Amino acid sequence: MTTRKFIVLLFFILHCNEKSVMSNTVEQPSSRLRNIFKIQKENKFNSYRARVKSMRNRKDDNDEGFHFLVTGGYRPEVNELAKYVVSIRTPAEMYFGDSHICGGTIISRDTILTAAHCLYDRKEKVQRNPKYLTVVAGTPGRLLKTDQTQEMEVRIIICHPRYSRQKHDVALLKLVGKLQIDNEFVGIMNITGKPPKAGLPCTTAGWGALFKDGPLPDIITNGDVQIQAMSKCRENEDARRLMSVGMICAGNPHNREIDACNGDSGGPLICENKLVGIVSWGVGCGRKDSYGFYTDVYYYKKFIDDNAATQAKVMQCWYYLLLVLLAICLL
Repeated sequence: MTTRKFIVLLFFILHCNEKSVMSNTVEQPSSRLRNIFKIQKENKFNSYRARVKSMRNRKDDNDEGFHFLVTGGYRPEVNELAKYVVSIRTPAEMYFGDSHICGGTIISRDTILTAAHCLYDRKEKVQRNPKYLTVVAGTPGRLLKTDQTQEMEVRIIICHPRYSRQKHDVALLKLVGKLQIDNEFVGIMNITGKPPKAGLPCTTAGWGALFKDGPLPDIITNGDVQIQAMSKCRENEDARRLMSVGMICAGNPHNREIDACNGDSGGPLICENKLVGIVSWGVGCGRKDSYGFYTDVYYYKKFIDDNAATQAKVMQCWYYLLLVLLAICLL
């Protein structure tokens, strides 16, 4: 190989590596939009932070028996699941945490698994622009930023190509950078490697409403449910009409009020320390005649695995390498 050809080859390889690095450091325009709200956001956030701190320091005599979201759920003193769950937000915040739209689960340092319906507008016709989404990890308190809070902007949205309302309700968010994993405040949840069976005990976690269209809580909360047989899932007429492949349903047969609700969408259903489901939809929240429905993670495992990998960077480098070889042949 001549010196000239070697220089050309070296240039393209370096160019490929530079493109891979730059893809993780692109500055998103959402920061410019946030400046519009900067003064209002700072004032309201400071006042709200003071209120939240005073509420947390207040001792409630009835706190031990208080059921505090997910609908009918509970708030453990130490929530071991919170480190796996993120809050997905839009940028137009008046104060920290007020623009929460959905939950998600950390499945790698730069990948969040969530529901596809979270990433469309209210009419579900237009997919959201990733430049205007933010993922917040490491903070069980939705409204209070701490030293452990990590905010990361979104680089790419990958929805299932066949998504349509409740059907194929699965998506991944590829982040601009990588989350810092300490396994105390931020951790990676492994997805299941086997199909879920009826009767399997699970827990869902999120910042969902106390009741349908009700207020969202500050602190993430859990709800213990069980995977139900498909015959149970079909008991409700509306649910039976909307059910499709790739769905599972779960609930507590002894307390049907325990359920995911508005704001929990996209969050995890965790069974035996594995991610088994994604909060998807339900007929109301906590209704006695219907269970909650979740995207079956095992059913979509290949789609998730294929898109969670960093194949895009590898293919990009091979593309440039092929261009290098072509250029060398033409010299």
